[in-house]
Amino acid sequence: MGTEFSHITGDQLSSLLHPQKTALLVIDVQEDFASQAGVIGRAGADLSQADATIDRLERIIGAARSAGVPCIFLRVVTRPETDPPNLVELMSRKGMAGGQAICRADSSGADYYRVHPEPG
Repeated sequence: MGTEFSHITGDQLSSLLHPQKTALLVIDVQEDFASQAGVIGRAGADLSQADATIDRLERIIGAARSAGVPCIFLRVVTRPETDPPNLVELMSRKGMAGGQAICRADSSGADYYRVHPEPG
């Protein structure tokens, strides 16, 4: 890939990372965290770099899959019954009881954004 680390080049890195001993973790790349239409974007957060970052992530995932490296996707999914009591109280004080919940089960906010696990 041409990327160099302070003590190792990309060419050397490929000889150190063995697919059977390596995994790529893709964590929380979800609608509510990365999409302008998600909760964070609607709240006014600057997500201008999210799509460029995910463009690079798509290439990394593709390279990992081609090399036989397992790609493990993790995401947060929330439900009202598992919300911490202090969060429920805070939201209630702000007049948002039951609202602005992030990555709710059965909502598009919990869905992966642009990248997805494959079967197996």
